[in-house]
Amino acid sequence: MFNIGARKGKPLVKDRFMSRFDGGAPVPMRYLRLPYAGAFSPMIGHLVFPRALLLPMVRHECRHAKGTDSRMTVEKDLEKILEQERALRFAYFDAETAWRLGSLLREMALERRAGLVIDVHLHSMPVFYSALSGTTADNASWVRRKRAVTLRFFRSSYAIGLALSQQGTTIEARYGVATADYATHGGSFPILLEGTGCIGAVTVSGLPQREDHNLVVEALCRMLEKDHEALRLN
Repeated sequence: MFNIGARKGKPLVKDRFMSRFDGGAPVPMRYLRLPYAGAFSPMIGHLVFPRALLLPMVRHECRHAKGTDSRMTVEKDLEKILEQERALRFAYFDAETAWRLGSLLREMALERRAGLVIDVHLHSMPVFYSALSGTTADNASWVRRKRAVTLRFFRSSYAIGLALSQQGTTIEARYGVATADYATHGGSFPILLEGTGCIGAVTVSGLPQREDHNLVVEALCRMLEKDHEALRLN
């Protein structure tokens, strides 16, 4: 970035490219060869920036890139979750199906030594509930609040949370409902019936919210014989 071997006494403007630390395209900059320093310093237009400002400038560029990457990640997650909700639909669902789904989630949690509360709920009543070792009443409360989001919007609680975050708002501000009753965190997924729509929700609590969501999706893929690798969130 600096040409220490420049001849003194001969100012010269040159175009250069500053490499970005985030791996993106190089940033075009202009450099001024300073007679007293024998080095290049960045110049934009007619403003000369001392070398001490280089690091803050690069940091600002990286922060901007990270913000853009974060928005792109949310958008990709929302697209993938919509794909999951379109693909993971039952042709038939009754109390026996609910028991098999809940039992599968319980077996998966035990295999992974994950302390989970697992709930399968139709609109009118619960059809499966299990609380594993390591869970508390707080997990039961999280299940209730995440399930309320899914049954209100017929979408996964993670999708609603990501969408609200993308819009820079909350469920309380947008819809006027209390966060004591609604939690827009991952872990609740709609039970969708082909030709009908949402008839209930399957919900877990105990892992980080993204992992809660992923676990439910994996169980549904197993039940419905879908390709989990193609549907899972990266």
